[in-house]
Amino acid sequence: MGKIQEIVTASQQEKKHIYFAYAEKDESDVKVVETLKNHFIQRRLRVYHPRENEDINTEIANGIKNAAVVLVVPSRSLQMSKTGSKLLNYADQTKTPILNIKIYENFQPRDWLGAILAPTRSASTDFNEVMKSLMSMEIQTNNLVLERDEKNEPQPIEKHLFHGGTKSGNVIATYHQFGEEFPMEFEVFYNLN
Repeated sequence: MGKIQEIVTASQQEKKHIYFAYAEKDESDVKVVETLKNHFIQRRLRVYHPRENEDINTEIANGIKNAAVVLVVPSRSLQMSKTGSKLLNYADQTKTPILNIKIYENFQPRDWLGAILAPTRSASTDFNEVMKSLMSMEIQTNNLVLERDEKNEPQPIEKHLFHGGTKSGNVIATYHQFGEEFPMEFEVFYNLN
């Protein structure tokens, strides 16, 4: 029996996004990142946006999970950041591609940041150079293109985290996580005393 080859179209492929790692409290870093984000957004390329009130661990998991690449803007502020360390260590462990965006000519990352960025490619803040670097890293940019009606904004949180009911005394429920629905099982114990 022969295998049936399946042609995968862009809409069937997993949607990817670009994740930015930078010191959010450093105005210089924020300015560079906002400029780069706007270039990607203008070209209808998906950029990760954390959800409102999303805790940092969930943001890191969601952000890195479907990232085609993490663009890192290294700085002293990022190097001292526990969140930055957690984020980039997770990206490194999951083997998510990382591109070093150099904005400080004289800054040499050290310690954990230097170890993670040492084997990575680098680019300036020039958008065309960043795109050439992504292509040389074999990043599939077709997975980054927004669908026709899709917006470059945080994905909505499901209406119900938990949903369930009873039917003939049986308790049924499901929970939602990362856009998927999972069944919940219950065991009920009766104390007749």
